[in-house]
Amino acid sequence: MGGEPTSPTARHNDPSDRDTAVKPVRNAALRCLARREYATQELRQKLIRKYSPDLVADVLGELIEQALLSDQRYAEMLVCSRINRGYGPRYIASELKQKGISAELIDEHLDISAEVWLEQAQQLVAKRLNGRARENEPEMAQASEHKQEEQARQRETAARERVARLLSRRGFPSDVIYKAMA
Repeated sequence: MGGEPTSPTARHNDPSDRDTAVKPVRNAALRCLARREYATQELRQKLIRKYSPDLVADVLGELIEQALLSDQRYAEMLVCSRINRGYGPRYIASELKQKGISAELIDEHLDISAEVWLEQAQQLVAKRLNGRARENEPEMAQASEHKQEEQARQRETAARERVARLLSRRGFPSDVIYKAMA
């Protein structure tokens, strides 16, 4: 074996060996990015399962330089997606943090006025409570008037409590929930 390097890292010092070793990692990363956006940490964790951490770090660095991988773009995409699906700022911030997005990027993307979050919550409340009111109309015609009013109040209270819990699970702050339910 004379003058040939035997360690894996020594082999990657030769440009042709490094290119050969990096190519499958780069191809795997590009296949992932072709399907959807990834946070850097998320893609790193996915690639490290199959490839050397050194090679993965090199490939990710190249992809970032070429603007093929961007935490900024990923955060923007995720925030828009979650807002459209009715999630609040706390839920979104938690998800971004789990994906390895920096606190600065999270703050930058969630720096939306309180009125926007309140409007989101109010839309969700209206959607959930309006649907609930229509479901109960046939039942109300069958009960006596006094019982009917009491049952209607109980159903309304239970429905409002369910919606408030939903807003909480979706990551809306308590002050926004209180205002949206008013």
